[in-house]
Amino acid sequence: MLLVLNEDGKLLARKWADQIKPIETTALDFTRDLAAGRWVAARSKMSLQLQEELAPGDLERKWTKISLG
Repeated sequence: MLLVLNEDGKLLARKWADQIKPIETTALDFTRDLAAGRWVAARSKMSLQLQEELAPGDLERKWTKISLG
């Protein structure tokens, strides 16, 4: 995996299996995974630090709280 970061350390793009995905595409894929209840798939698009902080169940609870308002 190749990650492209800006000068502030924010992810701009990632390369996996010879495909480059702009951050916008990754963000859309992330929200689609959340909306479909694919917690592990959504979590895999997060930074490693956030993955360590949020288990899939935590992500589900947070998303459900946001989506139910």
